[in-house]
Amino acid sequence: MTTITRRRPTTVHETTPTPAPTNRSTTFRRVLRSERLKLTTLTSTWVTLASVFASLVGIAVISAAATSTSAQSTDTVAVVLNGSMLAMLIVGVFGVVTGSREFSTSMIRTTLAAVPTRLPVLWAKFAAFIAFVLPTSAAATVIAYLAGSVVLQSKAVDIASLTDPSAIRAVLGTALYITGVGVIGIALGVLLRSLGAAIGMLTATLIVVPVIAKVLLPHSWSSALNYLPSNAAASFTTFAPTSSQLSPTTGAVVFASWTAIGVIGAAVALRVRDV
Repeated sequence: MTTITRRRPTTVHETTPTPAPTNRSTTFRRVLRSERLKLTTLTSTWVTLASVFASLVGIAVISAAATSTSAQSTDTVAVVLNGSMLAMLIVGVFGVVTGSREFSTSMIRTTLAAVPTRLPVLWAKFAAFIAFVLPTSAAATVIAYLAGSVVLQSKAVDIASLTDPSAIRAVLGTALYITGVGVIGIALGVLLRSLGAAIGMLTATLIVVPVIAKVLLPHSWSSALNYLPSNAAASFTTFAPTSSQLSPTTGAVVFASWTAIGVIGAAVALRVRDV
């Protein structure tokens, strides 16, 4: 008996095509949001901003309380902004940490893998940093000036009103200087990729070099020293610049140029160097 095996017809099964991966472009807005989240989720960010506020306002009140009743108005503006040096150092270190953190942990490779063009990451770091630091610095310098003024006036010490053009320039100029130092800190962090080296370079550039150069160089070099970053900033962060200083406008341009040099250097380094 012969068994007949019936072959089943071959059928072609239709399969649902696998959807192509969605190609969501990495826009600058998304990169900026990522950098903003990096800052907001770190406790150190809020501690830094609180420290900036406390140093500016606290030192303003303490300095005003310790001021002699014979002080002049041009001196008292500097008195209530005495905390700017400490605030500048705090923000500068914060900037260095912001710029170098991902390099020290190698997380920068993940970031740049998501953003192969690289430069949007740097621009987003600067933008997010400025968005946090500049409003805080501006509010703190204004409050410091007002609080210091109240203390000085209670001691019958004259101080220029905040509506005085020179006073408001010094107050807001101080906020811009503090923020600019932070931007330079980010640039140094990206350039040097080392927290210690970048902090050392920032401190040397802003504090050590001007002091040593003033002591060691002949007096004929004094005008050239005005073009150092901190000396240039002094011209637009003081109530009444002396004749030996740059004009406020020139000083602002010089300091902005130093900041731009740092930003450009960081951009070139990030673009051409391996990570």
